Amino acid sequence: MQTARDIASNAFQIARFATHATIWASNSTSRYLTSGYRGVCLVCNNLQPYGHEDTFGSTRAPWHDSTRSPLSDEVARDLASAPSLYIPDIPTQEILESRDVDPKTGRPINDCPYCRLLCDIFDAFFADRWMNWVTETRNGMGLTVGLMIREGRPLVVNCVRFTYEVPVVMYPRVDVEVYIDHALEANLPGAPCVGVGGRRALDNRDEQSAIFLFDCVKQCVEEHPECNGPSAVFNPTRLLDIGGPNDVLRLYETKETGPQLQYAALSHCWGGSQPIKLLTANQDAFKSSIPHSNLPPTFRDAIAVSRELSIRYLWIDSLCIIQNDALDWEREAAQMGQVYSSAFLVISAASSANAETHFLGPRDKSMLPKSFPFAPPSSNTTIPLLARRRHLKAVPMEQGLHEPPFTSPWASLKRPDPLFTRAWCFQESHLATRILHFTTASTLFECRTHRRSEDALPPYPLLSRGPLPLVPDDLQWRMLVKSYTSRQLTFPSDKLVALSGIAAKSPQASHGARYLAGLWDESLLLDLLWQPMPGASKDPLAYASTEQAAPSWSWASVDRGVTYDALHDVTLLAEVLSVETNVSGVNPYGSVLGGAIVLRARLRRCKIAWKAELNQHRAYLVGENGARSAEQHFISDGLLISQSDGSRFAKRGHKGGRWGDDQDLDAAFVCIAKTPWVHMNFMGLLVAPSQQVEGVWERVANITKVTKEWFESGVEQEVTLV
Repeated sequence: MQTARDIASNAFQIARFATHATIWASNSTSRYLTSGYRGVCLVCNNLQPYGHEDTFGSTRAPWHDSTRSPLSDEVARDLASAPSLYIPDIPTQEILESRDVDPKTGRPINDCPYCRLLCDIFDAFFADRWMNWVTETRNGMGLTVGLMIREGRPLVVNCVRFTYEVPVVMYPRVDVEVYIDHALEANLPGAPCVGVGGRRALDNRDEQSAIFLFDCVKQCVEEHPECNGPSAVFNPTRLLDIGGPNDVLRLYETKETGPQLQYAALSHCWGGSQPIKLLTANQDAFKSSIPHSNLPPTFRDAIAVSRELSIRYLWIDSLCIIQNDALDWEREAAQMGQVYSSAFLVISAASSANAETHFLGPRDKSMLPKSFPFAPPSSNTTIPLLARRRHLKAVPMEQGLHEPPFTSPWASLKRPDPLFTRAWCFQESHLATRILHFTTASTLFECRTHRRSEDALPPYPLLSRGPLPLVPDDLQWRMLVKSYTSRQLTFPSDKLVALSGIAAKSPQASHGARYLAGLWDESLLLDLLWQPMPGASKDPLAYASTEQAAPSWSWASVDRGVTYDALHDVTLLAEVLSVETNVSGVNPYGSVLGGAIVLRARLRRCKIAWKAELNQHRAYLVGENGARSAEQHFISDGLLISQSDGSRFAKRGHKGGRWGDDQDLDAAFVCIAKTPWVHMNFMGLLVAPSQQVEGVWERVANITKVTKEWFESGVEQEVTLV
């Protein structure tokens, strides 16, 4: 029960929010009414952080005090020290109106030179022989722009959906940084708010790059208690003893009782290549020496970085795990998370698509700056602006993009560079104490305290003291699953294994929760409510049991990125009676051979229809009198087909299996929970009888936002899911 003090505090918070909302609305209205005679563009704000209702550092917008903001007090104070503005989700059609001529006036619809500057930048970075951003804008492809403006800093332009080099199941984004080489004259009229850009090496083997690497590691070791706390001694079973430049490279077997060794671990893409491997036949020879000339470029670069930082030992998967020994591979894979979390440094070969590609060397030409001379409308001076692509991780969060772990952008964004598309590399980066990313755009250093970029932007915190305690463990896990499942795997059987290191070190594991094929027993009912990323309702997503034997209720059973609806104040309407999974090896967080959940829940028969004109599935109820309820859209677990026993019950189409038909299918709704929404607030799973085991059910979809009729007309019973 709330105390009088709690009630008074809540009332004060509501009043303060209402006051700030009123001020915000007043400032917004004033900006719209006065923009014409002030000559300020309503779309881009003249690329200035001033005079906008969302300016941080001069005005107060409601979201500045919202508990949804992941800002710590320290970062919020830093934001307020200089006017900053983030304008998200600007449709490119609005920016393009600065070029489009109004036939009535003969002038641009929005005569804004700052928007035209953005158009020129987009022309330079997003055009090819087939399509360009203008064509895609006019075709309604949903391109949007975010402007991250801060006094004294480079302007960062978030370009969303401008490229299609990555799967559309995520949010493809490229960031372009607009900057100058030297400080502009103070108060130059009409100049956009851009700062001096930091130095970025044209070749990351130069002396300045080496100094950056050394300084990052030195600062972390000497100044970051959180990165240097006590931990249990762990050494991988095998390491490469790389010694100095003239020393022989050899395989070194560690001792279980030996002291903690300082070693680096390489995170890299195999990418279809077959790099030199440790085999049972060459193990003894490798203990004597491994010819440096036999190593692929990525491995040689990793050795060079380790030696530059005076790290004697290096762990590389293909050379430290016996590749043709199944038992050794399973044993070593089970401790992969420990290998990366205990490493003194992780070297991320982000830009290398395979082991045959160097990550040290000249910078990619696409990342070099381009020149954009700009003449402000109220000045005779031409400003020598420059623009270049940035790596997403290099964008400072204080400029408007909040990207510490466990925020929505962190879970949703698809990062450039080949390494960030690989599932195995996800936990290698996530578990690292310190990591150096050698990306196409720049070199980046991350640790448990902060992130630094090569171009000398000030270090900025990862906000671990601010947002993380506000994000429950179960929500953190679902964000991890969302980010992890967007990546690619060569072997479906690795689906759970490649995440097992993170699972083993999760908060859930630390307090004894049971791990169940990618879900946790303490949050099982809500963990069941995953759904595939949209856009694949007619694609067979379910793995064949010979490829991946995860139960149908596990996200590991489908070849697709998954997501979860944001749920608040959920009331659970089902009860877990029992649950079990059959772990297939020695790793309790690894592969499984099936599993079963027994629920007490309400179950209601329903129908599934495929709407070809809408390219989506719909579910509906049929009453005793034959009347159909309203149809409800849902995202299926891919292609749904009729079962082979002649019934009309649905089942998930397997990859490589037969195609479905357009006739309505039978299924059943298992109600899991409800929310406080006024209408259509019940949710659960769509299931169908298993053809493998009599009397049990298999999942075919998650469905949300159905009416209470779906719950009230159901019959409470025991439901077994496999």
